[in-house]
Amino acid sequence: MKWDFNSLIDRIMVSAEIGNISAALRRFAADCGFDHFAYLSIKPGGAYAISDYPQEWQRRYLREGYERLDPVVWRAQHTALPFQWSMGKDRKSLPREKRAFVDQAAEHGIRSGLSIPLPDGFGRRAILSFASARQPDGKYETPDANEAFVAASLIHAFITVHDSRGEPARSPCLTPQEKLCLRWKAEGKKNHEIAQILQVKASTVRWSLDAAREKLNAVTLPQATAIATALRLI
Repeated sequence: MKWDFNSLIDRIMVSAEIGNISAALRRFAADCGFDHFAYLSIKPGGAYAISDYPQEWQRRYLREGYERLDPVVWRAQHTALPFQWSMGKDRKSLPREKRAFVDQAAEHGIRSGLSIPLPDGFGRRAILSFASARQPDGKYETPDANEAFVAASLIHAFITVHDSRGEPARSPCLTPQEKLCLRWKAEGKKNHEIAQILQVKASTVRWSLDAAREKLNAVTLPQATAIATALRLI
């Protein structure tokens, strides 16, 4: 197996659309002996992915929030280096819910692979993975960490700019009033000023902001406005 990240970078550099990036990753995965690729970004409202995993598995993964069970996601949160993984490894020692996840992944042809963690801002990680339907006979040839990180970072930047699929698959559902209050808060308005603008009570503004903050899984209102802005909710 030869990790030719230079050729992958060449293909990405001439990619004008997400479809072209996907095609480049699909070809790279095949050239390296893998069956699938997956780019996964974990956001406060959930996760979104660009992948050639089976569509049924992608829909189930995003709908059920399987990133909370995925051992690959867990490991990516705890290392900055590319790592190999096998879904069947230590299966018996896993809790029942995680064993079920591993079994479902295997049923969809995802048994082993190699992943590259990427910083995604605010302590979050994105992950670029190459997966195989087979359990490895031995270890994969580990790519040069610097070359892998450069190529994966470029892919991450292109996907972020292209804003894959518009929004994360499970964006928080804010009410129109919560969005308005959060938008005015982002503009620097105080609660009583927002109340005057919207012609509502100050307590209504406070409740709306608190509700939006909780939905966005934010600790503070400035963090909530930053998340909502990044998700294009306001």
